[in-house]
Amino acid sequence: MKTCFRCHLAKPRSEFYAHPKMADGLFGKCKTCTRSDNAARYAALTPEERHAEQETTKNRPGYREYRKQQLRSWRAQNARKVKCHRAVERAVRAGKLVVQPCAVCGCITSVAHHESYDAPLVVVWYCQLHHVARHKEMAMEDRKP
Repeated sequence: MKTCFRCHLAKPRSEFYAHPKMADGLFGKCKTCTRSDNAARYAALTPEERHAEQETTKNRPGYREYRKQQLRSWRAQNARKVKCHRAVERAVRAGKLVVQPCAVCGCITSVAHHESYDAPLVVVWYCQLHHVARHKEMAMEDRKP
């Protein structure tokens, strides 16, 4: 257990972000408070300031190399997912798989969702909004004992 310095609640260590420079290796503020602070800071920015902040991040030295390395690392750790994603891309290009509207709302701009990576071409088509929602549902299902 660790106490958040902002909300003063004792929470499990899993409720704190890793921070290598802290003595215990965890940030002093809980994830909930950190997200809240970041959302408030971002909301206070004007659209121009938001854009400038994003551009500053993208243009800093070494950022592109960092992102490339991050992508290589993710692909190495998720080789099965990458294989399935590419199989869907090839099937769509070859006409073996046809892009369908969102299964929930019928939006014509949709992406393929794999319920299981054991069957690469068995997909459900969702718009981006419902795709994200489905992943959140799946994450909640995984957390249930």
